[in-house]
Amino acid sequence: MGKGKRNEMNNKKKIVFSTVFWGFFSLLSVLFYGKKLNEFPSYMHAWTQSDRHALALGFLENHHDLFHPRTYNIRPNADFKPIDESGTTAVDFPIHEFNISLLMKIFGTDEPWVFRSYNLLYGLIGLFFLGLLLFKLTENLILGIFLPAFVFTCPAYSYYLAGFIPTITSLSNFFIGIYFYERYFSGRKNRDFYLCICFLTLAALCRIPFTIPLVAVMLQRCFIWVKKREINYRELIAGIGGVVVVGGYFLYNQVLKKDYGSAFLGKFMPAENLKEFYHIVRLAIHHFKYDYFTIYHYIFVLILIFGFIYIFFKFKDCDPVNLMWLGFSILLLGGGSLYAVLMVKQFPDHDYYFFDSLFPGIVIGLIFLISVIHKRKIVPQYVMPVLVLLAIPFFVIGSM
Repeated sequence: MGKGKRNEMNNKKKIVFSTVFWGFFSLLSVLFYGKKLNEFPSYMHAWTQSDRHALALGFLENHHDLFHPRTYNIRPNADFKPIDESGTTAVDFPIHEFNISLLMKIFGTDEPWVFRSYNLLYGLIGLFFLGLLLFKLTENLILGIFLPAFVFTCPAYSYYLAGFIPTITSLSNFFIGIYFYERYFSGRKNRDFYLCICFLTLAALCRIPFTIPLVAVMLQRCFIWVKKREINYRELIAGIGGVVVVGGYFLYNQVLKKDYGSAFLGKFMPAENLKEFYHIVRLAIHHFKYDYFTIYHYIFVLILIFGFIYIFFKFKDCDPVNLMWLGFSILLLGGGSLYAVLMVKQFPDHDYYFFDSLFPGIVIGLIFLISVIHKRKIVPQYVMPVLVLLAIPFFVIGSM
């Protein structure tokens, strides 16, 4: 088959995937959020979500000064007197709240639906790229729809998807970044690597724990350089550029914090000792184990793990693309675990810290497991698609 013909077929497959994806997730969004889009922050973490909403409203009032974000808390630190009481605050790069303020100005309203709709659409775009990635790896429409559905129906994720916290938008930028990372890995086009670094950098700027994926990509590239005994200077410069941008804004944030204080947490909160750490972890699991995933999510992951164990002992090898995903997952889980240890006191009361730290590595691990099981064809090709097709309704019901 000629290259032109193959590209035409691939484009047709992408169109079919895109149509099915947006049709299915539009229906899910109406089902989950149809009556909630104009609600003010409430229920879980209403305080934190209100602070994020306040940032967007603050940009409306400070003439969209991106580098002086403000809330309505004019004295965020009781023992600290800011240089003025404008409500200016140190915060991770608030580009999304800035964009939302522009949309509020365009639409002539500061109602919550603007913020919620922005987060929802941004989240769905991220899920689209995640699905497109798995569709590209497996060439299976149902598997491509499944992983976004798996993520969408994680109870805490679906709660925040049309909400106010930046974890959703940073996760979306992470999903987009890894899509371009896979394209680069399989096609070696420099543009794809630059796009990967750009989206991972944006994810890290807006939510500092997402520096972990950026660093993980560069560590993986360093390993490849050592293996090949050759440094790719384009990759090196792009990676350093991303880290410098994140580091530069972090330092600027320290200046804001020094002058104005911060309404947002900006320090590590580790346990005092192992006994306290063990107690906190048990408490977090007790509070949120069914907020992270439903019982159906856990069952499906266990099925995938057992399937991979069978393949490992039967074949004992893996193709380079799957090895890349395995290594990337290990790096993300390692970095996420370290961050979780440093912030462990937040976990019993803040379910979204799980999505900042461990969730990216789990998603990449699922990409690896699904891709390996699908490629090895240890069961008839229709079995896994049928299995995931049956699983999706349980995920939806379990998360509502």
